Amino acid sequence: MKLRVEVSPRAILAAGWLAAFIYGYPGRLPLASVDLLQHARAPHPTVFSFVWHLLEYVLAGPTGMLAAQLGLAVAGAYALLEAVLLERRAAWLTAALIVSPPVLATITIVSPASLAGALLMFGAGRESRVALGLAAAVHPAAIVAALPLVLLQRRSWLTWLVIAALAIGANAALTRHAPHFDVHARVLGVPSTIDPPTAPDATLLKLGVPTERSHLQDAVTAVLDLVPALYTPALWLAIALALLALRRRDRTAVLMLAAGIGFAAALCITTPDHALPLYAFALLVLLRGRA
Repeated sequence: MKLRVEVSPRAILAAGWLAAFIYGYPGRLPLASVDLLQHARAPHPTVFSFVWHLLEYVLAGPTGMLAAQLGLAVAGAYALLEAVLLERRAAWLTAALIVSPPVLATITIVSPASLAGALLMFGAGRESRVALGLAAAVHPAAIVAALPLVLLQRRSWLTWLVIAALAIGANAALTRHAPHFDVHARVLGVPSTIDPPTAPDATLLKLGVPTERSHLQDAVTAVLDLVPALYTPALWLAIALALLALRRRDRTAVLMLAAGIGFAAALCITTPDHALPLYAFALLVLLRGRA
């Protein structure tokens, strides 16, 4: 007699979140995010730094932000998939999404683009206008992506205008007296490594950020670096568009992909970072079981 153990959807989601958290711990910091962490501990932060400031009451440094980004992305992706699939299958696909190379390599980077992308996924899956508004306030490129997601929730485009106005106003109010900080931009494309340029260890240690990585993390990074094409936004855009041709009547897939394309395009215009939402939304289109 065979003993069959049923794994609950929550356990599957927790395992996917934990795997991504272990890989990304304590949270990978590009140079610009080091500046933002310093602003989180100073007066007049941006919206992103203010959120980071609140999270530091729970977990200091980038760890709290890493946990939040992963949690929002997992919750949003699962809600989207669970609407058209059985709960357990939706959980397995969500876990596969969060540990897939392009998503794993980008969502573990602590930055405004990562948090905004996770908030967009949560807002889309949970039909949360608050999450969409916070995403738009965290990164201006999310204002573009929020429009198709507002339409996905069958809301008026006036809702999007309110979200955009509040996001712009919140940033203006918080940063009116904020000191200038440098943003180190990098061009979207095929990186030579999935690790972003980071600050010197001495700077990170002064901020209380651990600098050592485990052998497991280094091994996973080395494996992911073997196929740099996996991190090319154009590749996932092409795959998503090809699949979308077969599912062009799927309103959710169309609007989700439009949000990903809009966010990635706006990132090129504002602060180039990485195309996490484009990767994630394209993968969601691939994984959805609805014809």
